[in-house]
Amino acid sequence: MTPPTQAKESPIESSVESILTELTPISPVDVETVVDYTCQWRSPDGKVCLMQFKDADELHNHTKNDHLKGMSRQPPGFRCHWEGCTRTSVFGQKSKLERHIQTHTGYKPVKCSICGLQLSAKQSLDQHMRVHTGEKPWKCSFPGCLHAFKQQSALTMHERTHTGHKPLTSVKTPFTQ
Repeated sequence: MTPPTQAKESPIESSVESILTELTPISPVDVETVVDYTCQWRSPDGKVCLMQFKDADELHNHTKNDHLKGMSRQPPGFRCHWEGCTRTSVFGQKSKLERHIQTHTGYKPVKCSICGLQLSAKQSLDQHMRVHTGEKPWKCSFPGCLHAFKQQSALTMHERTHTGHKPLTSVKTPFTQ
């Protein structure tokens, strides 16, 4: 049995094919990601700032200098006025609010010298570096257990396997009518 013969492309089909190839969207790798660096700080009069900046550094500096700098503690503390922020509790210190603002501005002043990952604080970098060094400073204290961890929270979770402690389980009450 002979394979079916393919019909040859007409010149028009060939032209259409080349045009469609040219119109194919560029892959996401070739397109620069568009990030919005617009200040969303809501002033006491209810207006949102809406100033635009070229990067997270400029946006963060603007927010810190133009909105947070003159802010004074309003009992019970410092409140985030970023439009759309879902945080309802206040900060006891202005520096804590400044750190929180980084979640809105995307400001990450600390950079890993090995892989280039940008982070929001030195503490995060210290923890991240364990990925590269393999250091596991948090050792299980239960006799005979040799497990060690990069993060204290992982150790805490592990130690619960020894104790059976389950802090997140809810108390179930019997159903009554």
